[in-house]
Amino acid sequence: MKGYQLKITIKGSKPAIWRRVIVPEKITFADLDHIIECIFGWTHSHLYEFQVKEEEISFMPDPEYDQEDAESELIDVWMGDGRKLLYIYDFGDWWEHTVLVEKTIDYDSRSAKVIKSKGPYMVEDCGGLWGFERGEAEPFDIDKANNELEKIRFPKRRNRKKSSVEESDFPFGGEYPERVRQELDESNLDESFAEMARKFMESIQDLLPQEEKYIGHKYSPVTITMMEVLESYSKDDLKNIARAHGFTRYSSFKKKELAEWLKNHLLDSIYLKHMLEQITQEELDVFEEAMEQNGIGVSSELIGHSLFLSSYGAYNEMEVLWIPVDVAEAYKKVCTPQLKRKMNRKFHLLTYCRGGIYLYGILPLEQLVKIYNHYEEDEIEREEAEVYIHQFMENGEDFVFVDDLIVDEELMDDNIYQIILTTQGDKPFYMPKDKEEFLDYGKLFCQEPDEYAREFFDFMMNKYKISEVTAHMAFYDIQEIFRSNGNIEDAMDILDHYLNWEDVKITGQKQKKMVAKYLKKIEIHTRLVRHRGYTEEEYRNLQGEKWSQPVRSVRDSINKIIEFPGPRKVYPNDPCPCGSGKKYKYCCGKKQ
Repeated sequence: MKGYQLKITIKGSKPAIWRRVIVPEKITFADLDHIIECIFGWTHSHLYEFQVKEEEISFMPDPEYDQEDAESELIDVWMGDGRKLLYIYDFGDWWEHTVLVEKTIDYDSRSAKVIKSKGPYMVEDCGGLWGFERGEAEPFDIDKANNELEKIRFPKRRNRKKSSVEESDFPFGGEYPERVRQELDESNLDESFAEMARKFMESIQDLLPQEEKYIGHKYSPVTITMMEVLESYSKDDLKNIARAHGFTRYSSFKKKELAEWLKNHLLDSIYLKHMLEQITQEELDVFEEAMEQNGIGVSSELIGHSLFLSSYGAYNEMEVLWIPVDVAEAYKKVCTPQLKRKMNRKFHLLTYCRGGIYLYGILPLEQLVKIYNHYEEDEIEREEAEVYIHQFMENGEDFVFVDDLIVDEELMDDNIYQIILTTQGDKPFYMPKDKEEFLDYGKLFCQEPDEYAREFFDFMMNKYKISEVTAHMAFYDIQEIFRSNGNIEDAMDILDHYLNWEDVKITGQKQKKMVAKYLKKIEIHTRLVRHRGYTEEEYRNLQGEKWSQPVRSVRDSINKIIEFPGPRKVYPNDPCPCGSGKKYKYCCGKKQ
């Protein structure tokens, strides 16, 4: 099952009032309205409308004229990553909400869930945005909202007009012509072997890097054309493809005419070049391998999330992707060395950007350009980099661009990034001597274990008999705690959590001090956001300070750092945030 992560914002609100919410697949626009009204405090007292402006289409209850029925139309066709819809509530006060589809995710619940928010509940009949007074609005209660949403279990619905789009996890599908089906049958692996391979790959998907989440296998050539692929779809499917690409003026075509029209538009050299300029490194790698290997096994999730692969490839029920012969020919003509160079610049820039976000938390655009030009011979200009940054955000990257700064999205709440900027001051940016080290931070979003990590692994595995997997998982979470401004006590709580998995406890002050010694070594060799990527030891050396005692007691490290968001949370022994004076585990934590 899947769901959609949406960011819904009151248009024009300053500071912005928004909710980030996950909604399940296969719900109607009426269901989505119910969710929005619940999380913003609207009371179902007025009419509403959803608009998709580029398509000039809208969804309302009891529609008239050109509107569609919100009670029966599913949201799924309109939930492409990066897409925006407009939701209007109360045609008198005219509250506009932008609905941004941030990404499609795995999601098993049939209820919606708010995962982050900013701003209070709204106020009915106050005269719209101009009459709205924040001071009079009730503060938003995320727990209360989620309790209400949990009571609503949305059934899996279907459109009244039945279409194969709703019948499959893969957005498009149909019957290929007899000639093509024969070629596909001849090219496939033995069915039982293929099924076994598919199940094996599914079982290890979470262990693979993102760019390797597909099966590579050479198949016999298939001489399918794009026209044959498109003719295998229903007319509704063809319309959905056209709509997904933002095409217009196709409604009067018959099915075969529409297929021909779509083929010509998709293979147009200017449009194909435009599509190639938008895709990710992963999509390009899959496309080129499928083309070179005469078909490869690819997960349906990857195809379903890629407009490029699902539009330009032929995909069958054995989860094998082929590239139609005319698509391959068009690609080879369009993908000139100049275009390939431009695409590679974009892919590299994204990796450098991710690496900078990991190391610094906040990355000035000028610094990103300096980093790129420092390591790459093919230099990039600021203007080009800024265009790509906006494109990355549209594709769902977890950062925002504000005041010429690329900021980790987690640091935007309550403008905490400004506190971090003050903390960082004029500290220099850590720049590895080795280009590959910088790129690894962008690819892995962590530090590879070093000698101090291996000492920690050996100690935990020998002393407490925990598994190597548990030791590694604990290490990466502890490293992230330190990177994000946590302290030794936070790290001890994380470690206790993992030890509980294997029914192990750290008892006695002697044992705690011994564990703290290993944690301290990890801490002083972790790259810290507050030091712009330098470790504590490196930063002391930069300042000319002598690193004195390698291990301080647990209590020595408390309250010596400026608090800012990270994976830090309220732990059982912390004072309860409600102000009762009790420990969290004996107060609100007990209720949880």
